[in-house]
Amino acid sequence: NEILTAISNKQKSKNGHQEVSYDNLDISVLSKNELQVLQLFADGLSIKDISRELIMTIKTIEKHKSNIMAKLNIKSNVDLIKFAIKNNVCYL
Repeated sequence: NEILTAISNKQKSKNGHQEVSYDNLDISVLSKNELQVLQLFADGLSIKDISRELIMTIKTIEKHKSNIMAKLNIKSNVDLIKFAIKNNVCYL
């Protein structure tokens, strides 16, 4: 019932796209490595750069990013960065 109410209460922005709410997302579900990947990604680093920075394979970084998006139910890179900014995850 709460889910239906939340969905029906979503507002459309001026351009007609649904506004994404990050209020119910809990960053504590992320592992330490996932949080590091999120921080670096939100700061503008590429997957390749993050791989070098954290001394992990590109495949591992891609898996962490995929896990982050699944855990937070985020569908796009833009929404992932918006989430990071709203939750003060960025180093910037």
